[in-house]
Amino acid sequence: LYICGFGKPSDNNWYDLILNALPQEIQPDKNGIIKWQSEQQKQNAVKTYTTWEKDYEQIPDWAMKNPPEETPIQRPISPSKLGENDTEDPIVSANDKQQELALKRGTFLHYLLQLLPTIPMEKRLETAQKLCPKEIELPSNLMEIFTQPILKDLFGENSLAEVPVIGTIENQVVSGQIDRLIITPTEVKIVDFKTNRIIPKKVPQTYKKQLEAYKHLLKDIFPDKIIRTYILWTQTLFFEEIE
Repeated sequence: LYICGFGKPSDNNWYDLILNALPQEIQPDKNGIIKWQSEQQKQNAVKTYTTWEKDYEQIPDWAMKNPPEETPIQRPISPSKLGENDTEDPIVSANDKQQELALKRGTFLHYLLQLLPTIPMEKRLETAQKLCPKEIELPSNLMEIFTQPILKDLFGENSLAEVPVIGTIENQVVSGQIDRLIITPTEVKIVDFKTNRIIPKKVPQTYKKQLEAYKHLLKDIFPDKIIRTYILWTQTLFFEEIE
Protein backbone atom coordinates (compact mmCIF):
# COMPACT_ATOMS: atom_id res chain seq x y z
CA LEU A 1 0.00 0.00 0.00
CA TYR A 2 1.48 3.33 -1.04
CA ILE A 3 0.16 6.58 0.42
CA CYS A 4 1.54 9.72 -1.11
CA GLY A 5 0.51 13.24 -2.01
CA PHE A 6 1.55 16.32 -3.91
CA GLY A 7 1.95 19.93 -2.89
CA LYS A 8 0.91 21.47 0.40
CA PRO A 9 -1.17 18.98 2.42
CA SER A 10 -4.68 19.93 3.52
CA ASP A 11 -6.14 19.31 6.97
CA ASN A 12 -7.07 15.71 7.75
CA ASN A 13 -5.05 14.43 4.79
CA TRP A 14 -4.45 10.68 4.48
CA TYR A 15 -0.75 10.88 5.29
CA ASP A 16 -1.33 12.50 8.70
CA LEU A 17 -4.29 10.27 9.50
CA ILE A 18 -2.24 7.15 8.89
CA LEU A 19 0.85 8.49 10.68
CA ASN A 20 -1.17 9.34 13.80
CA ALA A 21 -2.70 5.85 13.82
CA LEU A 22 0.66 4.06 13.72
CA PRO A 23 2.64 3.11 16.84
CA GLN A 24 4.84 5.96 18.11
CA GLU A 25 8.07 4.07 17.41
CA ILE A 26 7.30 4.18 13.70
CA GLN A 27 8.51 7.52 12.39
CA PRO A 28 9.22 8.86 8.89
CA ASP A 29 12.81 9.16 7.68
CA LYS A 30 14.43 12.44 6.61
CA ASN A 31 12.50 12.35 3.33
CA GLY A 32 9.17 11.89 5.07
CA ILE A 33 8.89 8.27 4.01
CA ILE A 34 7.47 5.65 6.37
CA LYS A 35 8.27 2.00 5.79
CA TRP A 36 6.45 -0.54 7.91
CA GLN A 37 6.08 -4.28 7.44
CA SER A 38 3.93 -6.66 9.39
CA GLU A 39 3.16 -10.34 9.32
CA GLN A 40 -0.34 -11.44 8.32
CA GLN A 41 -2.46 -11.03 11.43
CA LYS A 42 -5.45 -13.09 10.38
CA GLN A 43 -5.88 -15.89 7.92
CA ASN A 44 -8.42 -15.45 5.17
CA ALA A 45 -11.36 -17.84 5.14
CA VAL A 46 -10.97 -20.29 2.26
CA LYS A 47 -14.04 -20.64 0.06
CA THR A 48 -14.64 -23.49 -2.33
CA TYR A 49 -16.62 -23.27 -5.55
CA THR A 50 -18.23 -25.91 -7.69
CA THR A 51 -17.25 -25.81 -11.32
CA TRP A 52 -18.75 -27.61 -14.28
CA GLU A 53 -17.82 -28.38 -17.82
CA LYS A 54 -19.26 -25.93 -20.32
CA ASP A 55 -21.05 -27.24 -23.36
CA TYR A 56 -19.48 -25.11 -26.10
CA GLU A 57 -21.82 -26.60 -28.69
CA GLN A 58 -24.66 -24.61 -27.13
CA ILE A 59 -23.07 -21.20 -27.76
CA PRO A 60 -25.43 -19.23 -30.05
CA ASP A 61 -24.30 -18.29 -33.54
CA TRP A 62 -24.36 -14.54 -32.81
CA ALA A 63 -21.69 -14.96 -30.14
CA MET A 64 -19.21 -16.20 -32.74
CA LYS A 65 -19.80 -13.41 -35.30
CA ASN A 66 -18.42 -9.92 -35.50
CA PRO A 67 -20.96 -7.26 -34.58
CA PRO A 68 -22.43 -5.21 -37.45
CA GLU A 69 -20.95 -1.79 -38.13
CA GLU A 70 -22.62 0.97 -36.19
CA THR A 71 -24.26 3.88 -37.94
CA PRO A 72 -22.08 6.94 -37.39
CA ILE A 73 -23.56 9.32 -34.84
CA GLN A 74 -24.67 12.55 -36.45
CA ARG A 75 -23.34 15.77 -35.04
CA PRO A 76 -26.36 17.88 -34.02
CA ILE A 77 -26.86 21.16 -35.84
CA SER A 78 -28.60 24.31 -34.68
CA PRO A 79 -32.20 24.85 -35.86
CA SER A 80 -31.18 27.86 -37.96
CA LYS A 81 -28.91 25.62 -40.09
CA LEU A 82 -31.77 23.47 -41.39
CA GLY A 83 -32.63 23.68 -45.07
CA GLU A 84 -30.99 25.84 -47.69
CA ASN A 85 -28.88 28.89 -47.03
CA ASP A 86 -30.91 31.99 -46.32
CA THR A 87 -30.64 34.83 -48.82
CA GLU A 88 -33.21 37.08 -47.16
CA ASP A 89 -31.26 37.95 -44.02
CA PRO A 90 -30.05 41.52 -43.79
CA ILE A 91 -26.31 42.00 -44.30
CA VAL A 92 -24.67 43.87 -41.46
CA SER A 93 -21.31 45.45 -42.15
CA ALA A 94 -19.08 45.29 -39.10
CA ASN A 95 -15.49 44.55 -38.31
CA ASP A 96 -14.42 41.62 -36.16
CA LYS A 97 -14.22 43.72 -32.99
CA GLN A 98 -17.75 45.07 -33.46
CA GLN A 99 -19.10 41.59 -34.15
CA GLU A 100 -17.35 40.23 -31.07
CA LEU A 101 -18.81 43.01 -28.92
CA ALA A 102 -22.29 42.47 -30.37
CA LEU A 103 -22.07 38.75 -29.63
CA LYS A 104 -20.86 39.44 -26.09
CA ARG A 105 -23.69 41.92 -25.56
CA GLY A 106 -26.30 39.45 -26.80
CA THR A 107 -24.96 36.66 -24.60
CA PHE A 108 -24.96 38.94 -21.55
CA LEU A 109 -28.52 40.18 -22.14
CA HIS A 110 -29.73 36.59 -22.50
CA TYR A 111 -28.02 35.79 -19.21
CA LEU A 112 -29.69 38.76 -17.50
CA LEU A 113 -33.13 37.75 -18.75
CA GLN A 114 -32.54 34.31 -17.27
CA LEU A 115 -31.16 35.58 -13.96
CA LEU A 116 -33.15 38.71 -13.08
CA PRO A 117 -36.59 37.06 -12.76
CA THR A 118 -35.17 35.02 -9.84
CA ILE A 119 -34.22 38.22 -7.98
CA PRO A 120 -36.63 40.56 -6.12
CA MET A 121 -37.87 43.36 -8.38
CA GLU A 122 -36.34 46.14 -6.27
CA LYS A 123 -32.85 44.62 -6.61
CA ARG A 124 -32.88 43.74 -10.31
CA LEU A 125 -31.51 46.99 -11.72
CA GLU A 126 -28.73 47.15 -9.12
CA THR A 127 -27.80 43.52 -9.86
CA ALA A 128 -27.72 44.16 -13.61
CA GLN A 129 -25.51 47.22 -13.16
CA LYS A 130 -23.05 45.31 -10.97
CA LEU A 131 -22.79 42.42 -13.40
CA CYS A 132 -22.62 44.48 -16.59
CA PRO A 133 -19.17 44.50 -18.26
CA LYS A 134 -17.64 47.95 -18.75
CA GLU A 135 -17.75 47.76 -22.54
CA ILE A 136 -21.49 46.97 -22.61
CA GLU A 137 -24.24 49.54 -22.10
CA LEU A 138 -27.41 48.33 -20.44
CA PRO A 139 -30.60 48.95 -22.43
CA SER A 140 -32.51 51.91 -20.99
CA ASN A 141 -35.75 49.88 -21.14
CA LEU A 142 -34.37 46.79 -19.42
CA MET A 143 -36.65 46.95 -16.38
CA GLU A 144 -39.72 47.61 -18.55
CA ILE A 145 -39.52 44.03 -19.78
CA PHE A 146 -40.82 42.91 -16.37
CA THR A 147 -43.66 45.45 -16.18
CA GLN A 148 -45.18 45.42 -19.68
CA PRO A 149 -48.70 43.91 -19.48
CA ILE A 150 -48.24 41.98 -22.73
CA LEU A 151 -45.14 40.29 -21.27
CA LYS A 152 -46.64 39.41 -17.87
CA ASP A 153 -46.66 35.64 -18.56
CA LEU A 154 -43.11 35.66 -19.91
CA PHE A 155 -41.50 35.46 -16.48
CA GLY A 156 -44.38 33.95 -14.51
CA GLU A 157 -44.60 30.72 -12.57
CA ASN A 158 -45.51 28.73 -15.69
CA SER A 159 -42.37 29.82 -17.54
CA LEU A 160 -38.99 28.14 -17.95
CA ALA A 161 -35.69 29.75 -18.96
CA GLU A 162 -33.00 28.46 -21.35
CA VAL A 163 -34.71 25.13 -22.08
CA PRO A 164 -32.49 22.68 -24.02
CA VAL A 165 -34.24 20.71 -26.75
CA ILE A 166 -32.97 18.02 -29.10
CA GLY A 167 -34.60 15.78 -31.67
CA THR A 168 -34.66 14.66 -35.29
CA ILE A 169 -36.06 16.65 -38.18
CA GLU A 170 -35.93 15.07 -41.66
CA ASN A 171 -33.28 12.56 -40.49
CA GLN A 172 -31.10 15.35 -39.15
CA VAL A 173 -30.32 15.63 -35.43
CA VAL A 174 -31.17 19.16 -34.26
CA SER A 175 -30.15 20.66 -30.92
CA GLY A 176 -31.01 24.09 -29.58
CA GLN A 177 -32.00 26.10 -26.53
CA ILE A 178 -35.30 27.92 -26.12
CA ASP A 179 -34.89 31.29 -24.44
CA ARG A 180 -38.25 31.19 -22.71
CA LEU A 181 -40.95 28.50 -22.61
CA ILE A 182 -44.44 29.17 -21.20
CA ILE A 183 -46.63 26.13 -20.55
CA THR A 184 -50.34 26.56 -19.84
CA PRO A 185 -53.12 23.95 -19.69
CA THR A 186 -53.97 24.55 -23.36
CA GLU A 187 -50.94 26.22 -24.94
CA VAL A 188 -47.16 26.18 -25.17
CA LYS A 189 -45.47 29.46 -26.05
CA ILE A 190 -41.93 29.48 -27.42
CA VAL A 191 -40.23 32.86 -27.04
CA ASP A 192 -36.93 33.78 -28.64
CA PHE A 193 -35.07 36.90 -27.49
CA LYS A 194 -33.40 38.94 -30.22
CA THR A 195 -30.98 41.60 -29.01
CA ASN A 196 -30.36 43.29 -32.38
CA ARG A 197 -29.81 47.04 -32.07
CA ILE A 198 -31.34 47.49 -35.53
CA ILE A 199 -34.66 45.71 -35.96
CA PRO A 200 -35.15 44.31 -39.49
CA LYS A 201 -38.31 45.37 -41.31
CA LYS A 202 -38.92 41.74 -42.21
CA VAL A 203 -38.26 38.80 -39.90
CA PRO A 204 -35.29 36.91 -41.42
CA GLN A 205 -35.96 33.38 -42.62
CA THR A 206 -33.17 32.16 -40.35
CA TYR A 207 -35.17 33.25 -37.31
CA LYS A 208 -38.34 31.68 -38.69
CA LYS A 209 -36.58 28.37 -39.36
CA GLN A 210 -35.25 28.36 -35.83
CA LEU A 211 -38.69 28.83 -34.27
CA GLU A 212 -40.32 26.37 -36.67
CA ALA A 213 -37.75 23.74 -35.63
CA TYR A 214 -38.48 24.33 -31.94
CA LYS A 215 -42.19 24.02 -32.66
CA HIS A 216 -41.64 20.74 -34.54
CA LEU A 217 -39.55 19.26 -31.73
CA LEU A 218 -42.11 20.12 -29.06
CA LYS A 219 -45.09 18.65 -30.91
CA ASP A 220 -44.22 15.14 -29.73
CA ILE A 221 -43.85 16.34 -26.13
CA PHE A 222 -47.08 18.34 -26.08
CA PRO A 223 -49.34 16.61 -28.65
CA ASP A 224 -52.57 17.96 -27.11
CA LYS A 225 -51.51 21.62 -26.78
CA ILE A 226 -51.46 24.50 -29.24
CA ILE A 227 -47.85 25.57 -29.81
CA ARG A 228 -47.15 29.21 -30.66
CA THR A 229 -43.85 30.92 -31.43
CA TYR A 230 -42.84 34.49 -30.66
CA ILE A 231 -39.92 36.89 -30.92
CA LEU A 232 -39.21 39.57 -28.34
CA TRP A 233 -37.02 42.32 -29.79
CA THR A 234 -35.31 43.54 -26.62
CA GLN A 235 -34.19 46.83 -28.15
CA THR A 236 -37.77 48.08 -28.59
CA LEU A 237 -39.73 45.48 -26.54
CA PHE A 238 -41.72 44.67 -29.67
CA PHE A 239 -43.35 41.30 -29.05
CA GLU A 240 -44.65 39.53 -32.14
CA GLU A 241 -46.04 36.13 -32.95
CA ILE A 242 -44.35 34.27 -35.79
CA GLU A 243 -46.77 32.21 -37.84
